[in-house]
Amino acid sequence: RFPGCEDFPAGHETILKIGTENLIPVALTAGLLELTWKQKQGSFPGDFSATAFPVGFGPFARTEEDMIDLRTRELNNGRAAQMGILGMMVHEQLDGKPFIFFDKFEIYAPHA
Repeated sequence: RFPGCEDFPAGHETILKIGTENLIPVALTAGLLELTWKQKQGSFPGDFSATAFPVGFGPFARTEEDMIDLRTRELNNGRAAQMGILGMMVHEQLDGKPFIFFDKFEIYAPHA
């Protein structure tokens, strides 16, 4: 757990109990990222190559066809991750336990 967040419950209950003092750093970080990373004018959505940070596909996209292929792979991986998170959230709402393997393993239990 992050320092200062040891007492927070796991799962959705955290959103209700996080408090303003812990929500401010999250909002400031999101705001900083919004101000820092800029989208390249006239490019596809999500192209943040107009920033000083090395984002993009690097040496892997040598042609336009490679760029389209890598962009498609990235979108599909993002969609798969979203479906995985959605499955975990639904499981928590059905079961009331924040982790899928909560009953099977003791690795999520606090160390004594």
